[in-house]
Amino acid sequence: MTTAKTNKLLSALSYFSILFIPFLFPVVVHLATKDEQSKAHSMRAMLSHLIPIVGIPLGITITAEDDFSKGSIFYCSLIFGGITVLVVLWNVYQGIRVAVRKG
Repeated sequence: MTTAKTNKLLSALSYFSILFIPFLFPVVVHLATKDEQSKAHSMRAMLSHLIPIVGIPLGITITAEDDFSKGSIFYCSLIFGGITVLVVLWNVYQGIRVAVRKG
């Protein structure tokens, strides 16, 4: 496998890793690779993986402040669950986009 293909694979896997090793894989890629493009993709993936990591405790905190009322649980689940689904879809889209990119 050529270096360009390896870098492209690492970049794509940084995005896809939200499905199997969120946050950790992009950190490892960022530290291990010397390719600037792979580093940029791993940084973008790492930052997008932080959104659900921050959103879930934030949702729990908001519902706890409202004494775990049904309304706050429902709306926080809807908002933060929707954001998480969008982030996962965005990461899958970016991973496919990087994988099929020519060059």
